[in-house]
Amino acid sequence: MELLPFWKISRVAVSLGLLLALGACKLGGRTFNDVDDKTDPVRVPKRYLYVASGACYAGGVATAVGNGLISKYDLETGTLVDVIADFNRTATADFPADMQEYDEDYMAVLVENATTPTYRRIDLVPKDGAHYPSTLTYGGGTFSAILRSMALLSDDSTLVSRSTAIAKFDEVYGVTGASFINAPAGLCATSTTLMSDMLELASGHILFAHAAATPNNRIGVMSADGTTCGTGVAAPITTALPTDLLLHSSGRVLAAFGSTVAGSNMIYTYNVDSAGTTITGVQSYANSTYVNGPTRMAEDPETGDVYIANGLAALSNIEKFYYNKNTMTLTRAQNYPYIPLSGSTRCVAGMVIAE
Repeated sequence: MELLPFWKISRVAVSLGLLLALGACKLGGRTFNDVDDKTDPVRVPKRYLYVASGACYAGGVATAVGNGLISKYDLETGTLVDVIADFNRTATADFPADMQEYDEDYMAVLVENATTPTYRRIDLVPKDGAHYPSTLTYGGGTFSAILRSMALLSDDSTLVSRSTAIAKFDEVYGVTGASFINAPAGLCATSTTLMSDMLELASGHILFAHAAATPNNRIGVMSADGTTCGTGVAAPITTALPTDLLLHSSGRVLAAFGSTVAGSNMIYTYNVDSAGTTITGVQSYANSTYVNGPTRMAEDPETGDVYIANGLAALSNIEKFYYNKNTMTLTRAQNYPYIPLSGSTRCVAGMVIAE
């Protein structure tokens, strides 16, 4: 038998070794290189409904006392995930009055304290609850009346309703004036009894809700600088008081109305023209069995679904609704509450959907 030269034996051995190595690297029909080259699946961010229980306004209905908690719910299932802040630990009578998303890590929370007015402020609350809230600003004399709501504007300024007027900050931490909107007059309102909520429209105009006895239970449109009333519209029923405003992704505005008269609890949809001189509305939902003393609304921008918190003490839950942008009507999403009555849903003063 002819023997192979050493160099040929080595070449064969190396070739066999490579073949064996390649065979050993197979895993389920794929090589390790295949595994390395595999593209990682796209991570879908988890989203939550953040709920602040505190000092709410429900249009005059009897509300349960808020517990000062900010809770985090799984948006998909409605189950409680965590309590990220407990204002009972900061000061006696500290209660959230509103809540807005500040950035990807924090919620901005408007804190009301009727017992010690100097404690009224805006806090930053970490979404993961990793540490206690930190104070962003104290309003001082600017927060001299009951705090109702807060709006973070596109120019980084902030509006804060202190019940009888709306104050503005050039930035969240810089007070610029005690009364940005006060006694708006004209079609907006002739009273400053209670400005329950406000928001910035795409045009830059300020839309606000004024809750006072008829004829001053109105929705009004102010100029961006807060000096001029563009137009206003009366509540759909004389006994209905506007409690909350929501700028929907459809471009329309949803307004919640609460009342001690059961039939005056409802949700309306408004169209506001870009000039801020025309506002028209249609009824979107009215059934006091499921919406009674609504305090806050939140929208899921991915689906257009609307979440409504009820303030009536006996209800105090959160309902989910589908919104039809063509008919501008709401339909209850399920035959049971999205989040049933609990300690975290009492007197909901703020509601935000975020990661």
